[in-house]
Amino acid sequence: MHWAEYKENSVTWVFSANKDRHTVVENLLVTAFNARLIRFHPKTYQGYTSMRAEVYGCRN
Repeated sequence: MHWAEYKENSVTWVFSANKDRHTVVENLLVTAFNARLIRFHPKTYQGYTSMRAEVYGCRN
């Protein structure tokens, strides 16, 4: 399996995240891509490692 990083203008994107359990953070992608699987790799965390994500797709 080949994993590719999401890039904009040849720069790998690091998604912003919330700092508490109540704040919702939205990241909008400019460049559309085709994928069967999406993998998230948390870079930092506070306290315990956990993550909640919602991914919405579109039809090209």
